Amino acid sequence: MQIFLLWLAIILFLLACYLAYLWWHPTRRSRFQVRLTALFLLFAIVPSVPLLFVASTLTTSTIDMLLVPEMEGTMLNAVQAMKQQFENHAESFVRAVQGDSVTPALLRKWEFDYFLVWRKEQETVQLVQAVARDEETRQLGLSFGEERLAEAWGQRDSELERTSLGNDEFRSHCRVWLPQGADEMVLVGYAVSPEITATKERLTQAMRVYNSLSLIKERALQDELIWGGAAAAILVL
Repeated sequence: MQIFLLWLAIILFLLACYLAYLWWHPTRRSRFQVRLTALFLLFAIVPSVPLLFVASTLTTSTIDMLLVPEMEGTMLNAVQAMKQQFENHAESFVRAVQGDSVTPALLRKWEFDYFLVWRKEQETVQLVQAVARDEETRQLGLSFGEERLAEAWGQRDSELERTSLGNDEFRSHCRVWLPQGADEMVLVGYAVSPEITATKERLTQAMRVYNSLSLIKERALQDELIWGGAAAAILVL
């Protein structure tokens, strides 16, 4: 608003100087023509200033109302809740089979695809157990890779993947890695509903759009672009 008031004062000052010049230098003009010019400028500016002021105020308030800060936190909490649920489900399975022999039949019973265990011995990481429902899911688990394993070592995390099955069909898969002490890591994976993956992707996309709009809003409000535009409109008039 400060930039609007500043430019309004400058514009009024320039108009006053212009009218004073016309009044005191009436070459080829009568004072009646000067009065007509002044009245025309007043008729153009007087209705425009309050109208642009109200429009700028409403626009600024609308931007603040549409992009409420709580919306970003709500979307973040929703994504985090989904992620936490996936990891808790995997952790429940790992705890249930701890100390037992994991078999493909047990994986099918729990609806898991694979169960992999790495152990670190003298700075060397070795795969000590790799059980899967079939060869395809085994290769899916082993695709985690040594580099990913080194980055994820000692951390609890998860990710969702979508793989194409052809004919416009997709398979949604959740992969969870859990540390079992300082020297052991467990990786499990299981299929999830495609709707869950689609929902997470929509939430992620919505967060990107919201963050972009928030940056635009912050820039517009901090730099007073709306009020500057209103002042420019008055200057054009």
